[in-house]
Amino acid sequence: QQTPMEINLTNPHDQMFRATLSSQRRADAVLRAHLEPWLVDLLGEDPPVPLDGSFVDEELRGSQSDKLLRVRLRSGRRAYVYALLEHKSHPDANTPLQLWKYKLRIWNAYGHEPGEESQRLPSIVPVVFYHGRETWTAPRSVAEMVGRRTGVCGSWSRASASTCGTWGTYRLSASRRTRRRGPGCWRCATRMPGSR
Repeated sequence: QQTPMEINLTNPHDQMFRATLSSQRRADAVLRAHLEPWLVDLLGEDPPVPLDGSFVDEELRGSQSDKLLRVRLRSGRRAYVYALLEHKSHPDANTPLQLWKYKLRIWNAYGHEPGEESQRLPSIVPVVFYHGRETWTAPRSVAEMVGRRTGVCGSWSRASASTCGTWGTYRLSASRRTRRRGPGCWRCATRMPGSR
């Protein structure tokens, strides 16, 4: 199981950012002020719990800072808000890909707790704080990165990098015809999800 990396605070913006989100009262105020209203409605009454460590790549520590908060939803389920502070003076087109990498590290560290269903992972909502002067024009999702960089059609882009990405699962079974040709010949049931 992966553990969060230790942090070394040298940037004053980092210190203010992490000090604010390390206070349950202040972190609660920040989330309720910056999350979408429909997400705020899902939050329970308990304040968020700040967690130690960082999930940012070591070589990006000078340009990014982060803080992970555990929240309890009204449904009783736990979830996480991952706050990322971008120090760059311009939007970074790789931010969505970096966020997915950090989310994988969070799931590896906090994905399962005793008594929970082993196949269910907690939700992670990323929030990016950016203090550059330019309006953020870079992609805001991995799906948008795929579409922008390759020019593929929208449906292929969604299948490749959807936020709730799924993939086709195919059962390989030997048919009567292929069994005669040896175990290397297989018939693949190629029914795509949603097709008839």
